[in-house]
Amino acid sequence: MDAPKILTIPKFKKNLDKKDFYFNDFSLHLQKNKNMILSPHGHDFYLCVLFTKGKGTHEIDFKSYDIIPGTVFFMRPGQIHSWKFSEAPEGYIFFHSKDLFDLLLPNDQMSDYPFYLSYHNPPFLFLNEKERLSIVKQFHLLKDEYRSGGYLSFRKIAYLISILYIDLSRHYLNKYKSLDHSRSKYFNVIYNLEKEISKNYRTHKTVSFYAAQLHLSKRHLDRITHQVLGKSVKMLISDFVILKAKAAILKNESGLLYISENLGFKSLSHFSKFFKNNVGVNPIEFRSEYKL
Repeated sequence: MDAPKILTIPKFKKNLDKKDFYFNDFSLHLQKNKNMILSPHGHDFYLCVLFTKGKGTHEIDFKSYDIIPGTVFFMRPGQIHSWKFSEAPEGYIFFHSKDLFDLLLPNDQMSDYPFYLSYHNPPFLFLNEKERLSIVKQFHLLKDEYRSGGYLSFRKIAYLISILYIDLSRHYLNKYKSLDHSRSKYFNVIYNLEKEISKNYRTHKTVSFYAAQLHLSKRHLDRITHQVLGKSVKMLISDFVILKAKAAILKNESGLLYISENLGFKSLSHFSKFFKNNVGVNPIEFRSEYKL
């Protein structure tokens, strides 16, 4: 298996006057970019896609999800995914950078939206027919503005995305009742915790380190992660390390000893034991059993 590519927004478009945003009908997007997007790859941007027709599977971070009409998928930078279709898909897809929100919507945080809050939250949402019709209209508004090139168009695009995300968040929270929005004051803590883990997982795997980074006690941080995600901080660290380990193993470019050292383990035996305890098979078995 080749190393998953990390794709950037300019790879999907020639017009760079809106370098922080991309929009397309999904069928056209697939037609133009089939060679890039059907094999496992990652992004350095946020992605949202709504399917109105078609069937297949969408694999995100080694988990498979059904593609059916009415499904919306959300992805954060750094996640690895691929598509497989059994029926021709139709729908809409857009990407945007974090800078788009930071520069044009300084009062909005990506952690405000529960589908982007954590890698552990479901990356998809199913809309019924009534919900879908309403959301499709908003995708059409984005599409029209993207093509218009009108006065302050880029600013309007940012506002339209924000409104769409708010409505999708409401549907999302209505479906996933455990993600109680009354706990939203903790959302930013979860978001920042996962950012710290992604930066430091190779060298730091203790709860105390991340609690200190966030200026919280270990007990308080653990309480927050249990309330919001139903998992301990230790589990969040382990889950992220396992994701990185799986990706490295399937690249098939480096030996397991190098992978274990690169992930910060003292020995290959320590890494193999950690991997088997979390996955149920050892790294060699995982590599041989995993099917794309």
